[in-house]
Amino acid sequence: MGLREKYYLPDEAGFWEASWYDRGELRLGSARAGAARVGILLCTELWFFECARHYARSGVELLCIPRVTPFDSLDRWLAAGRAAAVCAGAYCVSSNQWVPSGSGVEAGGAGWVMSPDGDVLAVTTDDEPFVTVEIDLDVARAAKQTYPRYVRE
Repeated sequence: MGLREKYYLPDEAGFWEASWYDRGELRLGSARAGAARVGILLCTELWFFECARHYARSGVELLCIPRVTPFDSLDRWLAAGRAAAVCAGAYCVSSNQWVPSGSGVEAGGAGWVMSPDGDVLAVTTDDEPFVTVEIDLDVARAAKQTYPRYVRE
């Protein structure tokens, strides 16, 4: 099922997406995965917090963000993941492609799970490349009624 097209495209060494691809439409739809309503942000889209706020208004409980991001920027991406979780009032999960050093694109491999309040619940590492976390969808549903999610635009 097609759900998303990437809208925000970087254009720099290793990531010439704006040069290589056409921008998709910014349709922030959601889908069901079991009992959860799921929204998707594609890599760079994480930095556009209005998308996360849209998902909060849409009732999304799980925000999924696949990425290919460099090793040296992981702290910034973790900060953005925490902020997106807060903006969306949703659990934020992200995977990151791992690319071996010296192959032209340096991708960091670390993924994460954040709570709807931005707490880091898990981060993958070289020693623990796969993590699971039990989540409570009611926590994400209740978060929509708390600051800053309830603030009207």
